[in-house]
Amino acid sequence: ALQRAYAAALADIPGLVMAPDFLDGWVTSTFNVVLPIDAEPVIEALARSGIEARRWWMDGSHRQPAFADCPRGDLPVTEFLAARVVGLPFFLDLDATDIQRVADELRAIVDQSAQVR
Repeated sequence: ALQRAYAAALADIPGLVMAPDFLDGWVTSTFNVVLPIDAEPVIEALARSGIEARRWWMDGSHRQPAFADCPRGDLPVTEFLAARVVGLPFFLDLDATDIQRVADELRAIVDQSAQVR
């Protein structure tokens, strides 16, 4: 029910992408989306509204100290996703009103960003 509510509430946000095959019979304990813009200002704006969100993969595992010396090639998809994937509130006590509030705030932030560009 939470997945369906989020999918409906976020459907009209331009450029926002949910996981492939979302709502196609699989269950998740998190709700992550790919934003059409950089995540940091979005997370900061949501926080000012009392909504917690976080960059899901931070800067990517290739930037973690434990992997600094590991060989790797260019990782453009990892870089893109690390900068834009955000975990939104997702827990059993979340209700449709809460989800709509998150969606409305997120929509306003994305819309404002589009106007600035």
